Amino acid sequence: TQILFISSFLSCFKRKCWFQSRLSNRKMKMYQTNINQNIAPKQYIKRLNTHHQQSRPLRCRYSSTPPRANDESEWLEYKVGDLLELVAVNDGEGKGNGEKMYFEVVEKFINDKNDDSDVSFNGYIDGLEYQLDVSKPLKEARLHTREGKDEFVSSVPEELLTFCPEFGILHKELVRTNKYPVVDNNRHKQTIQVDWVKHEKITDLTELKTKASENPDFWSLGTTPSQPPLSTIERLTLNAGEIYALLAGNRPLALIQLYAPFVEDGRVQPIDCPFVKRALKELVTTSPQIFSCVACHIEGSTTLSAVFYPNISPNKERAALLASFGAQGALVAQSPYYGVLIGECLGYTRENIYHHVKNTCNLRGDISKAVLDQVALDLLECSPVEPLQRWRNGYDDDALNLTANGNRRKRRRKKKSSVVSSPSVEALEAFLGKKR
Repeated sequence: TQILFISSFLSCFKRKCWFQSRLSNRKMKMYQTNINQNIAPKQYIKRLNTHHQQSRPLRCRYSSTPPRANDESEWLEYKVGDLLELVAVNDGEGKGNGEKMYFEVVEKFINDKNDDSDVSFNGYIDGLEYQLDVSKPLKEARLHTREGKDEFVSSVPEELLTFCPEFGILHKELVRTNKYPVVDNNRHKQTIQVDWVKHEKITDLTELKTKASENPDFWSLGTTPSQPPLSTIERLTLNAGEIYALLAGNRPLALIQLYAPFVEDGRVQPIDCPFVKRALKELVTTSPQIFSCVACHIEGSTTLSAVFYPNISPNKERAALLASFGAQGALVAQSPYYGVLIGECLGYTRENIYHHVKNTCNLRGDISKAVLDQVALDLLECSPVEPLQRWRNGYDDDALNLTANGNRRKRRRKKKSSVVSSPSVEALEAFLGKKR
């Protein structure tokens, strides 16, 4: 009996030691820490992940998702030239809740008085003048029409109206007939309450000008075959970026839509997109003035674009060629001939031109040799001078660059030029692919 008791005791003792050893090893593996990883129980991992999410920064200025929280000082950081994304708050009628609005800051005022507003901004939303007042004590941000006016105002630079007389005449008529500025009653209110937390700067004028000068491919080479859909920033600043690329010498021409009656209700006129008016004012007031423009209009229509170009060849001759058939910046040419011709005049790469034309014209095969030969012939008749990819060295280059790669530009043999007829409805039909 004693022998059996001792044997049973030793057996239990060995099992206990074995279990303790296994438990000790598991704990060591569970909480062992090395340079690369920590191994912990699932419940601790869940708690750590939850804590990590809660301890993220309260706000990310350039995040594509709505910020989680905010601080009053963020409003004070905004400055002139910023493009802000604001979110409208429900106005009590079920309208405007969550709608995004893009506010271009043109003036900033810090209020020293002991009133509710700490900072105010003047700027544009969809081309309309608004004032943004921010009150830290009330934690309130509110948009309202400038100076409390009952009507909406959308100012176009007087310098632009003088520089392009055709647009000056048209703009005066549009204002008289209440066709401009364009107001969406569901979107544009006299007063708009803005979400105190959901706001951020998405870009600024300095960043746009730097990219248009130093990395201009997006605005100067055309749409690439692999280009993804435009982001919000790219869509909003497309026209302004093209103008600044021209100002920096990275585009030969800029075809800008000044008024488009075919733009659907609720959509913004191209000239009212962020930074466009500011960019056009810079272009038409350069000193010395090295730019000119030619209007592209269609007889019997208020549709109007303008080609802005430097006063060198072949840029000025090609601008006149575009105006001869009334090319429009907001219309896509449905004719392979006009699609290739416009792309060549605007300085896009041929790979991108052909890809764009094949897609827009629904071509199953390549563009015909006859069309390409006709485009080459018409460009040669327009001007025998070879175009420059970069004709100016940045915004501060006053002298026009008349050489290409250090050599004088060669002139091709000029053939007999064709007579340019005034744009008409027939020209527009041909541009849209109904003819030729």
